[in-house]
Amino acid sequence: MVGPVESAAPQRSVGGEAAATFFLVRDGEWVRFVIRFEILDVDSFREMARAMVGVSRYEPGTVVYDWYVDEAAGFGTLYEAYASPEALRAHGLGAVFTELAPRYADAVRVAEVDAFGAADGLPRRDVLGAPTTWWGAPIAAVTDAG
Repeated sequence: MVGPVESAAPQRSVGGEAAATFFLVRDGEWVRFVIRFEILDVDSFREMARAMVGVSRYEPGTVVYDWYVDEAAGFGTLYEAYASPEALRAHGLGAVFTELAPRYADAVRVAEVDAFGAADGLPRRDVLGAPTTWWGAPIAAVTDAG
């Protein structure tokens, strides 16, 4: 869940006084993943990232779903965060995994995964067939994220 800004950081609103306010601080992330990919086809990787964002932006509880690419090194990174176990479950059962991942399987190889947050109830095993480090809850943080 996105929380209000508690500092002097500016808030942005779109469309005048009646519009929704978008906050610059993300809070309430139940679990976060940083997934590193070896890119086998950069054009397909970029297409895949755009397609997956197009689906994920409408999933309730998907707090962050940001893709990055280092073409020179041949690697990409996905940073994603979910507000709850239900949000992660819905994402895992949704179009990203049922339709898009199979379509773009030849574009990437999952190299490694880092999982952050208490993520109570998730089995501590490798994610997406890649070596995974489970970091647990933060020992210090500026938000209430677990």
